[in-house]
Amino acid sequence: MMKRTDGLPSSGIWLLADSNPVVWQNDLDVPLDRRFPTRHNIWTPIERVIQSHLFRECKSRLDEKYYIRNAVEDPCAKLQKGLLADELATFRGLLNKHQPLFVLCFGQFAFEFARRAQQEKNEHPFRYWSVDRLAEQFIKRTSTVRGDAVNVLPLLHASIARRRFLLCHEKFSDGNGDYFQYVGEKLARVLVEHRTDPRLDCFWM
Repeated sequence: MMKRTDGLPSSGIWLLADSNPVVWQNDLDVPLDRRFPTRHNIWTPIERVIQSHLFRECKSRLDEKYYIRNAVEDPCAKLQKGLLADELATFRGLLNKHQPLFVLCFGQFAFEFARRAQQEKNEHPFRYWSVDRLAEQFIKRTSTVRGDAVNVLPLLHASIARRRFLLCHEKFSDGNGDYFQYVGEKLARVLVEHRTDPRLDCFWM
């Protein structure tokens, strides 16, 4: 059975995915396991752009000391109010205790889950978050990052690797046409802007 988390919650950057892949959870070690294709479909291309941008801007790179977890372990918990409430309470407690600078959320469920854990206004159904709405939130939130807060940022999950992938690139790139390049550069600029934040000290190589 895969572990609940990977990395330390004291990390300044958290990666929040959806739920355990039921078919593979007994064979994988951790959420977003490096051997699992999903990680390389949704995160590796973004990370590559971030690293390239950081090296050009400040001759540095990120050590991969992320804290990684799935919003829920069992996908069935999404539909069971009691289990979902327990998962939200646990995650809220971790956020309040560790106060990461960034929570990068992969997909609609992870994003709304983090919003609810943060008790943001206007709770929405999970399916409310279309690609367009996630893109709007990404633009808004990367433009208003606060150094004294937990910044929840939405990214795409499986949709970027499935049959609608070209539409996702179009809608979530501000006209750039390349979701990975657009998101990677935006995140890199935010990281450069906040590079002196002590929560990021462990990342700089």
